[in-house]
Amino acid sequence: MREKIVFIGLVDMNEIKGDSNHFRKLTTFMQSHFDVFVISFTQSENKKYSTIHFPKNKLFRLIYWNFALFHLICKNYFFNGVNRIYFRESGLVISPYIASFLFRIKLYTEINGVTIDDLPISKKISKPLFRNIYKLSRKFVASKGYGELIHVNFNVPHSKIHKVSLGFDFLPQNYDDSNKFEEKTIVFIGNVVEYQGLDMFLEGYNLYVKNVDSAVKLLIIGDGSQKEFLKQRAEELHLENNVSFLPPMSQSELNIILKKCHLGISTFSQNRGRPQTISALKTYDYINARLPILTSDMDEMCDFIKFNNIGEVISEYVPVEYSYKISKCLKIDFIENTELIYKMNLKEWGDKFSWNTRFESIKNLIYNS
Repeated sequence: MREKIVFIGLVDMNEIKGDSNHFRKLTTFMQSHFDVFVISFTQSENKKYSTIHFPKNKLFRLIYWNFALFHLICKNYFFNGVNRIYFRESGLVISPYIASFLFRIKLYTEINGVTIDDLPISKKISKPLFRNIYKLSRKFVASKGYGELIHVNFNVPHSKIHKVSLGFDFLPQNYDDSNKFEEKTIVFIGNVVEYQGLDMFLEGYNLYVKNVDSAVKLLIIGDGSQKEFLKQRAEELHLENNVSFLPPMSQSELNIILKKCHLGISTFSQNRGRPQTISALKTYDYINARLPILTSDMDEMCDFIKFNNIGEVISEYVPVEYSYKISKCLKIDFIENTELIYKMNLKEWGDKFSWNTRFESIKNLIYNS
């Protein structure tokens, strides 16, 4: 008889978003190895799927999520015999920890962000709270950067942290310069929010446009709380003809767009967590599209990018630094050399960073602990 496990992810797997795609791939993979139950925002006719809602009021939403998840965990424990929980952590949603403690259910917690920076409470409260809450989890699944973050901030022992990289579905593709956009094009994909550092990038991009290449384009693909501010700032800088804001796209649409671009950016803000602790799906999408990458030293992949000469890293958060690094990345010699490096290494990187490699590692963790 296969082990019964409930996967909890506060995402809608029908949405076109990185986290939604990831959770859908994860639960689909695990169905071949476990008796899987799912709690998410997803509407499904599958009887093993439970749906919770997204109330508009933040306080009510937090209370509702905690009570709803606790109720559904109890239901799965008593009626379905579930004895394991895999929880994609989400801020102050702590009921899975409490349920695992009360019913002695094995809890595996996936860390996907810098939780402590996003909470509407003082760190004097949140730090000790999570130091104690985290003691209730059997294991943590995290990228190298986030693993180090919870070790330093919350005293989680390294022995409880299972490190895995994010991934991508390798798409064999030949470099075709004729398929690129006519004008040099920089692309950002993801949530358009403050920690992405797009406000500072825009200032550096403005210097580059004004002083180096007035024709270079910038595509910002995604939605989020900073989108309107960035639109307004682009207008103030008279960049309306250079910057385009596009809505989220499906993975297949993104793959087409990315292959036409010349540079992918993931220049995270220095105010987000600690250096080399942010893990981002966009970096792997850029690698898969064979793009030069401009990132910041907050990105856990920054050393990989620099060591393999496939991009540049922002370490001084001033506009002139961004402009200088954009200039380096968009030089023809740099683009052509980056493509040669991808040609020699992408198959190996595709195996190393594949979703199946990640999920197989998580599966083995659950089996063996």
